[in-house]
Amino acid sequence: MLGLEYLFAESWLGPSITMVINTISPENKGFAVSAYLFFATVAGTIATELLGVLQTQLKAKENPELYGYILFAFVLFSYAGSIPFMWLAGRHYTAFKIKEDEEKERKKI
Repeated sequence: MLGLEYLFAESWLGPSITMVINTISPENKGFAVSAYLFFATVAGTIATELLGVLQTQLKAKENPELYGYILFAFVLFSYAGSIPFMWLAGRHYTAFKIKEDEEKERKKI
């Protein structure tokens, strides 16, 4: 199961960075990408700490099978939780690109 998670783990990073770069003014691109990566790293750090606390509270050392269940719950929650936001971001990005293409066509005429 963890192998599948690693296979798909970072598949959202490239499209997310592309959407940020394509929708931000040139002078703010560096800041926007840096902020995005900063908040993603902070969220990962908090999740790791929360995972450790949860494993301690549930006494996973005494019940090693709990590690798999806890990791599964974290992975399921994080990916299921990101689906609606990635879907919304994709819809907004598509609308942005359509509007941008229409403006380019108007400028050609």
